[in-house]
Amino acid sequence: LSLSYNSFSGSLPESIGDLTNLQILDLSNNKLSNEIPSELGQLTQLQYLYLQSNDLKGTIPESLAYLNASLQLMSLSAN
Repeated sequence: LSLSYNSFSGSLPESIGDLTNLQILDLSNNKLSNEIPSELGQLTQLQYLYLQSNDLKGTIPESLAYLNASLQLMSLSAN
């Protein structure tokens, strides 16, 4: 799912964790704010996570450690 460069703003919804078969999530270069939702840890098939160049704050959720078997690349730079 590629939704980069869309000027999306606000928080990522908790319901993003319902997309359990998602393999690629690219929300880079938007205006997303607040914290990274811990529900991303439910995306156990996720291989690529791009959240760079937003306005995300806070710590990286511990739940993302659950993705260690599938995740190949995670980009969180420029937040």
